[in-house]
Amino acid sequence: MCLGSVWPEFSCYIQSKKGDLPQKPSADVQACVSWMAHLMVRIQEEGSRISPWSLMACLLLQTPATVLTEQGLLWHRLTEKTLWLRRLALDFGAHLNWPEQIPDSDVLLSTLALHRTVVHQKAGRVFLVWGGEPEGRHPVSPEEGVMRTAAAALMLVSYRNQSLHVFVRPALLATAMSVTKSTERDDLLAYFCFLQDVFSNEFIFVPGRSSQDFEEAGYLLKKCKAVHISQQEVTVSDSGLEVLSFLQELLKPFINSYQLMFRYLCEDADQIFTEKQFLHAVRTLATNTVLSGELDTYEVLSSNVQKNVLSALQRLGMATKVKRSENEEYKVDRAAVGRAGDVLSGKVPPQVLRATPAARL
Repeated sequence: MCLGSVWPEFSCYIQSKKGDLPQKPSADVQACVSWMAHLMVRIQEEGSRISPWSLMACLLLQTPATVLTEQGLLWHRLTEKTLWLRRLALDFGAHLNWPEQIPDSDVLLSTLALHRTVVHQKAGRVFLVWGGEPEGRHPVSPEEGVMRTAAAALMLVSYRNQSLHVFVRPALLATAMSVTKSTERDDLLAYFCFLQDVFSNEFIFVPGRSSQDFEEAGYLLKKCKAVHISQQEVTVSDSGLEVLSFLQELLKPFINSYQLMFRYLCEDADQIFTEKQFLHAVRTLATNTVLSGELDTYEVLSSNVQKNVLSALQRLGMATKVKRSENEEYKVDRAAVGRAGDVLSGKVPPQVLRATPAARL
């Protein structure tokens, strides 16, 4: 509804004052709008319904690509793990779009059949579908094989991402426990906040709520009996390894992708470069790294992830845009990017990118 249709005088006033209105909102207004936008998307996430296929995609992406393309993943194993993940998702408060009064095995078989262009079942095993295979015209080069596997894997990524919001906060805490090797709550919170800062282009985090997110993560891990929590410590329970391992593997592709790009920017990139140059160089480096066996994730080949790295570095003050002639170019602070990479890998404690809130669980 238009304000002018209810209060004509108000509309006339606005028209008369347009010249007095600032063309660009203040920093406070922009921060408020950003906060509201993040909050609205977060509310939408919490109300969304997760499909069985999204849960299956989470698990398929934690299976080595060579297994999915060569040996195949045992169907009964995927079924067992998907039902386990359904229970975990429900513990975390997820809303599932899971048909009732239908056997679980039938639900999962039907789900697999609906997505036969991505994966297919043969002899009790699940395989990744390689799209666009040549019909004996020419052999597939190793580089082409990587790109074809990546195309299929990134299809799975798009489905997995539909359920990431359910697991991401517990996954951040699980990763903090693994990387820092610490049980101290303050150490875990510092790394938790660092991960939120770095990955805020990948996931929705409401600004100013890091402490609440940390508390929520601890509550959910305690609820599923994965951790014990005291006033000072968060420790792994005897039955928590399976949950924590799954959550750590969920974030691993993002961490590995960012680390590879950070390393490239510190060691190989020119001091100033265009986005196009960066994307091409990272694609070549990632392909070679996958072929060498050093990297087992294909998400680094996603242009969205590559662009998110540049956005994150800009937001954190580690890169700036400069304009020379007609091209926008990036200038990177290599020392700062190197420190961020060291923190991400656990070599050094988190740098204070912003004030860390008090740790409360």
